[in-house]
Amino acid sequence: MKLDNIDKRILRILQREGNIQNNELAKKVGLSPSPCLRRIKILEDAGFIKQYVALLDKKTINKQLIVYVRIKIDIANTSSAAIERFIYEVKLLSQIQECYVMAGENDFLLRVLCTDLEEYRNFQVNTLALLPGVCNIKTEIPLQVVKWTTEIDI
Repeated sequence: MKLDNIDKRILRILQREGNIQNNELAKKVGLSPSPCLRRIKILEDAGFIKQYVALLDKKTINKQLIVYVRIKIDIANTSSAAIERFIYEVKLLSQIQECYVMAGENDFLLRVLCTDLEEYRNFQVNTLALLPGVCNIKTEIPLQVVKWTTEIDI
């Protein structure tokens, strides 16, 4: 499916205002409500819109500490089953918001969200360090958020 300018405007607005009323969205993109709703349905069915979410304020819910964790797996002494087990366990841990398999020096990059350093330290020692195959953990703590967005340029 090829996106036209109206589709792109709909997607841009929905990225910023996911709970916008259809009437208001239609007005902003220059359509009447019914065709606007049909286009949204087509965009959803085509997979352009994956899901709708509410973004919570980290400070308000007291989960302000973002930690980036680089994990190295002892590949020489770890079976592929253990690596699959590591991935399975990571998916279950609510503190981990993102996990990437990496090329380069480290095998995984995690974005972890915690209340404070003490909570992270306990999580690192009592959970991360005990996951299958982990041989090295490097933690990086951002000092300031310069830019944060969920929007994808269309």
